[in-house]
Amino acid sequence: MKNLTDTHAHLFYPDYEEELDVIIERAITSGVESILVPATDLASSAKVVELTKKYDIIYGSVGVHPLDSKEWLSEWIPLLEQTVLANKDKIVAIGEIGLDYYYDYSPKQKQIEAFRDQLELAIKLNLPVIIHNRDSDDDMMEIIREFTPRGLRAQFHCFNAPLEHALEYVRMGHMISFTGNITFKKAEELRQIAAKVHPEHLLLETDSPFMTPVPFRGKRNEPANVLYVAEELAKLHHLTVEDITRITAYNAWRFFKIGKAPETSIVYPIGDALYVNVTNRCNADCVFCGRKETPFLADIIWGWIKMMSPVFNNMSMQLVLR
Repeated sequence: MKNLTDTHAHLFYPDYEEELDVIIERAITSGVESILVPATDLASSAKVVELTKKYDIIYGSVGVHPLDSKEWLSEWIPLLEQTVLANKDKIVAIGEIGLDYYYDYSPKQKQIEAFRDQLELAIKLNLPVIIHNRDSDDDMMEIIREFTPRGLRAQFHCFNAPLEHALEYVRMGHMISFTGNITFKKAEELRQIAAKVHPEHLLLETDSPFMTPVPFRGKRNEPANVLYVAEELAKLHHLTVEDITRITAYNAWRFFKIGKAPETSIVYPIGDALYVNVTNRCNADCVFCGRKETPFLADIIWGWIKMMSPVFNNMSMQLVLR
């Protein structure tokens, strides 16, 4: 298995001290080609930068987590901006930022202030954001609705909001990711949400060192385990693991510009069927066609393919691309 991308792993945590070389090697052996390490405060932002310099496989994001925003100052924005501009080849997002009303570590208004300031920075720098949302669904939706028309691009990591929110975020053009918790026995509701999110709006993540998937639940998580998340998503979408890894790797590339640009192909597999890409041979340039900006299957066509693939087996042809 190759082409795995872990878009959320806190590898600066003490949990990996003295072992990081082994962790990275194990990830590569498991097929992980890119890892995105999000910071949680100013100190960890500096650590993330160092990790991106040490390991080719690692990319990073800088930002202040809502639980670390108690002492938030607007003067921190220039510091974050300077960090991005000085390392723009490897720092690809602002995050982990957001809202968390589950813990009482930071006042709500302070969290909102820090969140909004960092969203403004992301829009200014034309970078996506990595969002943490816990027990703050209504405030989160209100803010995202406000910022999206201005160009906001967001990954909702470790998604745990209602299905209707997931679908609205997807309609806005944002990305959703689930961690190893979708493998937990009692996570049926979360799996149902994951099954409803179109694969072209999904990203893979581990949230290491947290959310360790079955069969390693209870142990420290690491990027190599992102394969188990990919396997669960493949089951939920009735696709192969290769499908999910290929699609999510492409999603990570177009969203964060991490990893390698995908190679175009005339013929390619999805599930058990073989498809022929005829759209890229079209010499028209229709304004409604998304083959240049979002070259993936439209939702209705994707659903039809999943339904009919067992019938067509290896003789199917892709007819429509959005």
